[in-house]
Amino acid sequence: MTDGAPGQARRHGALIAWILVIVLATALAVVATLEKSKPTAGNAFQLRMLARQMIGSGGGSLRQLDSVTEGDLAHGLRVACVAAEMDGPEAAHDRLPEIATDPAPEPDDLRAHALLDQLWVDTDDIAETAVRADALSSPDREFVVEHLGWFGELAVLPEGTSRAGERRDLLSSARSATLRAVTIVVLGIGALLAGMLLLALFPLAVGTERTSLHFAPAEGNGGLLAQTFAAWLVLVVVSSTLLSWIFDGSGGLVVGMAPQVIAISALAWPKLRGEAWSDTRRRLGLHSGRGLIRETLCGFASYLMMLPILGIGVAITFGLTRIAESMEASSDATHPIVLMLVEANGLQIVGIFIAGSVIAPLFEETLFRGALYRHLREATGRWTRWLSVPASGMLTGFVFAAIHPQGWLAIPALAAMGFGLTLAREWRNSLIAPIVAHGISNGVVFTALLVMFRS
Repeated sequence: MTDGAPGQARRHGALIAWILVIVLATALAVVATLEKSKPTAGNAFQLRMLARQMIGSGGGSLRQLDSVTEGDLAHGLRVACVAAEMDGPEAAHDRLPEIATDPAPEPDDLRAHALLDQLWVDTDDIAETAVRADALSSPDREFVVEHLGWFGELAVLPEGTSRAGERRDLLSSARSATLRAVTIVVLGIGALLAGMLLLALFPLAVGTERTSLHFAPAEGNGGLLAQTFAAWLVLVVVSSTLLSWIFDGSGGLVVGMAPQVIAISALAWPKLRGEAWSDTRRRLGLHSGRGLIRETLCGFASYLMMLPILGIGVAITFGLTRIAESMEASSDATHPIVLMLVEANGLQIVGIFIAGSVIAPLFEETLFRGALYRHLREATGRWTRWLSVPASGMLTGFVFAAIHPQGWLAIPALAAMGFGLTLAREWRNSLIAPIVAHGISNGVVFTALLVMFRS
């Protein structure tokens, strides 16, 4: 009877932990989705990305820009600036949003609206628009550019302007951005094909002397790891809520990463419950496996093999995005750190890379692929590996996706990424491979954004 009581307590502890995880993960996903339904900088970022590609390639339809739902006056002004370049001043004037569409217009939006109306009203003559743009006072011109950014530059530098050199540089930057985007896509396709080849060959190699699955879900106190994960999630939510309240939603990268640092203290929970740290560390996968160099190289291979799986998730997210656009709902699935990156200075860029490609992978892999996946594999230990691994991996991936701030549209892509990382853990047992793969994934995205938007 004495052996049954601890086992029952562990089951109850795991049940309570899962209730907390489900409630908090659901709440975070709902909050993120509601936030994405509001006008955000993410919408402006999507709009700029699409518009630069259209101008740079000389093709596309303005309907693509209409699909980026933001709903405020500034959004309509930006779309009108692109319309002036692509379809002429009359089309741009027709697209100037009615001031009444914004219940609380900002004074700067009203001023920008008036200046753009001055450029495009009662004319379909591009040459006339150029004369009007050149006649703008320096303060007015600078204001349009400062308020609307790249779109403002497009408006005050129309075809035929006397500032032909500035216009040439502006269009050249758009064409260069498009060329860089195409180059990145080609490289991505190459990496995807390499990943598909490795993923196809991997099952054939498993079981050979050089390649085997090293994860072994031995009997253990898996309920304790579920409690550890729940404690981590509670600490993340509580600390991020408090810090957001204290700093009134500001504070930047440091405040954004602070909850991760605070919450890692949840790893002390097994020790408090009597488990030796050496046992916890082994079960989490915090060891060098079969050597640091080999595990790191396997991390690179894991990243490539994750890409086909990620591609499926991205395709689903893309389809959901198109559905959201057809319903005139928000299609923004941008992570806040991306918006920080495209506006950051040199030192801030270094900090973002460290946070996103080192700190976040280390902490998230320790809790998701370390604690949560180990718990699920031990809980399904009586199943065959080919049932336990997909079930545990998909559930881990779904929770991983739900707590991220991109909203419901990004869940398929992030869950696919999380599932791919669990396969790296299953393969190597050590967390080095999934940490490296996660870090490479984030680093590649950051680098691609810098190349396209900061060069």
